[in-house]
Amino acid sequence: MSNLEFFKNQSKKFFKDWKSQKKIVETDGNVYFRYSPKFFDIKDWFSYFELSTKDEQDVKLSRAQHYIAKIAGFKKWTDLIAASEKELIYAEIKLRNFKNSMDLIQWDFLEKDYELADLDIDSKIEYAKQFFRGVNVTGFEGEKKAITPKLITGKERKAILRVGNYSFGRKMNSIVKCLHCNDEYKYDDSKVIKFPNEDEPYIVCKNYPKCDGSLIDMFSPDDEEDDDYDGGVPFDWDMDQGYVDEYE
Repeated sequence: MSNLEFFKNQSKKFFKDWKSQKKIVETDGNVYFRYSPKFFDIKDWFSYFELSTKDEQDVKLSRAQHYIAKIAGFKKWTDLIAASEKELIYAEIKLRNFKNSMDLIQWDFLEKDYELADLDIDSKIEYAKQFFRGVNVTGFEGEKKAITPKLITGKERKAILRVGNYSFGRKMNSIVKCLHCNDEYKYDDSKVIKFPNEDEPYIVCKNYPKCDGSLIDMFSPDDEEDDDYDGGVPFDWDMDQGYVDEYE
C-alpha cells in the first residue's frame, strides 16, 4: 500500500465511523448525535474541529478526507495529495499514532518546543520514528521495516515483571487496568519488550502493540483513594523534618 493509498483508506474508515451516526432529540428539543465508531473517536475529533450540529449532519466522504488531511498536518485534502512522498511518510507516522485530538495537541506543542518546523523532512521523519518507536510506514527506500522491539518471554519475562511490580506491592495475579485501553487483566499477562540498542526492557500493556500503555499506566481498579489526601505533599512527609505521624 502506498502512502497516498493509506490516507485514502483512513478517510474511508473515518467516513464509515461517521455514517454510524444516530440522531438523538431530547425532550427539550436539543439535538445531538451518537456514534458506534470502530476506527476513530468521532465525537472527540468533531469537538476539536468545533463542528456545529448542521456540519455534523453533512456526512460526506470528501469531508472525511478533509478532516483526515487536517489531522495529518495539512490544511486540506488537495494539499495532502500534492505532498511529496517523504512528507506523506511523516504525516503517516503521526496519523498512525494519534488516537484522539489530545495526541494532536500534544504533538503540536512538541513541534514548537523542539522547533521541528525548522528541521528538514528527513530529520522530521527520523525524530517521529524514534518518538513513536515501533511505528511501521510504507514506501520509503528500504525503510519499510519498523523499529520493532523484541518480545521477551519465559523466565526472563517473569523476572522482569516481578521486579517491575515490586514497588506496587501487588501479586503477580493481581488485576490491573490499563489507562490507555481501559482493559482489565492479570498483571502476569502483561508483555515485556526490549528495543534494539537499549539496555532496559519495558513492561507494557497486555494488548501491545494495539495499546501503548506501559507499567506506569497500570493501576488496580479496586484501589481506594485516601480521602484525607488533598493532592499536595504526601500526608506523612514534612519538608523540614521528614516523616511525621499525623496530617498537617
